[in-house]
Amino acid sequence: MSALFAPAEGSRPEVLAGLVHGVAVGCPLLVGVAVGAPESGALACLGTYVAAFTNKGGPRGRRTAGLVVAATVNALAFWAGELVTGLFPLALLLLIALVFLASMGEAVHGTVARLGTMPATALLAGAGQAGTGPAAGSPGYAALLVLAGGLWYATATAVLTPTPRLRGVLADVAGPYREAARHLARTVAATHRADDTGHARTVAALRRAEAAARTLRGPGGDERLAGLVEPLLHRAAELVDLAAALAWTGAPPEAVRREFTAAAAAAADHLDRTARLLTHPGSAPPSPGPEPGAGGGPPAPPRGPVPDKVPRTPLSAFPRDGTMSFTQC
Repeated sequence: MSALFAPAEGSRPEVLAGLVHGVAVGCPLLVGVAVGAPESGALACLGTYVAAFTNKGGPRGRRTAGLVVAATVNALAFWAGELVTGLFPLALLLLIALVFLASMGEAVHGTVARLGTMPATALLAGAGQAGTGPAAGSPGYAALLVLAGGLWYATATAVLTPTPRLRGVLADVAGPYREAARHLARTVAATHRADDTGHARTVAALRRAEAAARTLRGPGGDERLAGLVEPLLHRAAELVDLAAALAWTGAPPEAVRREFTAAAAAAADHLDRTARLLTHPGSAPPSPGPEPGAGGGPPAPPRGPVPDKVPRTPLSAFPRDGTMSFTQC
């Protein structure tokens, strides 16, 4: 039974985001109780509640504009529910139409997908509210309270939601680059073993980086930053696959061992410098070191035609379906 409630691997509680949404949703109810109008506070709290379910994250300005639209649509649906509460066939048709639009989602419009079933929920709430509470004599008054609650939620989340900390995300994104560099360095040094856990550590670092980048798509994230980070993850996944494939193929032929060693060592150094640059974005990357064959650097690979003894494998010998991915191992 405890496994049912165990947190998903790589997840962590968003305490600050939960606090922001809790304050934004519950504040109207507390204000209503404080001024002696708990029913009005409950209606405004209903507006914040249905608006909160339409919060899909994104850049602050776009997210706030979407919440304002959602608050307006939900208030209109609530008002329509009050008006048609005595007209059962019409109320049923409106409910069916709203649920149908919610099920279509992106096929109709992105805003419809964002709203989801919340307008239908507001319609039902309005139908149940009609003729009771502070709006008994004025159907539009309750709808205005629902609208005020939704607008309050949009304003509160725009002000209180903190800007995502990109440094922490970049540090996680640097993980697979760093592990790929170490994995490649072990391969160059011929210390890689068949049971080496280097590839597993690299894949685990990649999964942590992907989980960190997903937070940028959440309510407290920023889609623009996510668009900048995700290409780094795609490139990291390719590097993980290539490093694993290189280790899997084993030692290179003797004729190209020096060239392979020099190129792989340079690639590992470049990956390590990239990881350090991602971890400390404000610092300049360290010098790549001397050129091959210069000073104390590794000897430069011989130039000239490739010797005849280098084995040549025809392209037809390699798989063409593109289904092999070492990050899924």
